[in-house]
Parts: sequence; C-alpha cells; structure tokens
Amino acid sequence: MSDSMRELMHVMFLVQNISPFEVCQMRRSMELSAFPMAYARRDHLDLDELKNLLDEFRYGNGLDSIRADEEMHRWLIRASGNRLMECVTQGIWGICSAQINLILSDGTEELRKVQASIHERFYKSFLIGDLRMGLDAVREHYDTIEQALGEQSLYDLGTHIA
Repeated sequence: MSDSMRELMHVMFLVQNISPFEVCQMRRSMELSAFPMAYARRDHLDLDELKNLLDEFRYGNGLDSIRADEEMHRWLIRASGNRLMECVTQGIWGICSAQINLILSDGTEELRKVQASIHERFYKSFLIGDLRMGLDAVREHYDTIEQALGEQSLYDLGTHIA
C-alpha cells in the first residue's frame, strides 16, 4: 500500500496538484497529532536513539545531518504507535525528500543552528516531561521550514502553488 500511495503522491506532486507547502502542512499536522501519542508512551521509547540522531544532526557533516533529520521525524511517527501514520509518512517522504535535502543543503549555517536547537527542545521535552515544549518545537520546526521554502522560492506564499 505504501509504495502505490507514494507513487500516486509523487505523480500528483509532479503535476502540481500537491505543492511543497501542502506537503509541509500535511507533515505538520501528522507530527502534531503523533507527538501526544508518542509522549504518552515516552516511558517505553528508546530516547537514546533519538539522542544519537540529535547528535548526528548537530555534529555530522551535511549528509549526516540530512539523514538524521529524516530519521528523527520517522522516529516520532514510529513512536506514536500508529501504523497508518507510518504508512502515510513513507509516502510523504517519498515525494518530499528531495525538497528537504535542498532546504538543508542550501540552507545557511544559521538555519542549521536554529533547526538543531528546535530538535534539541523536541528531545528534551520527552526527557523532562513537557508536552507543550515538544508541540511548540514541532510548530516552530515547520514555521522555519515554510520560511525557508519561501526564501528559496519553492512555493509562493500567496498562492501555495509550486
């Protein structure tokens, strides 16, 4: 199911029925839904894995950071325990991984530092038991991504068409 969904979403993206902005909106919505589910299960999650990914994002080279970013997002969806979200996320990543790689590889060092700080708050929210901190980090993450998309002219803020 996920392969056919990914292929359908990719075709729709290519013919501009799905804009980069809409992909970002979908990811934001899914992760804001997944976070409370994962948070409720935090005592049973492998936070060491999340910490290792955070370190890889923060200290790795550009390619390591891109991979770690993707894996942190996948970690959250898996941590939610919702298999349907996992399936949909695979399809979304299939069509937007190039877009994300472009943002992270073309982004400034300042963007990387901002994203590292956001990911750190996301991780710490699980450690200290602060649901709001984690949700705020997810929101800020996508606010930053949307701003980077606009700055790189990957979508028009007014029309949301690629």
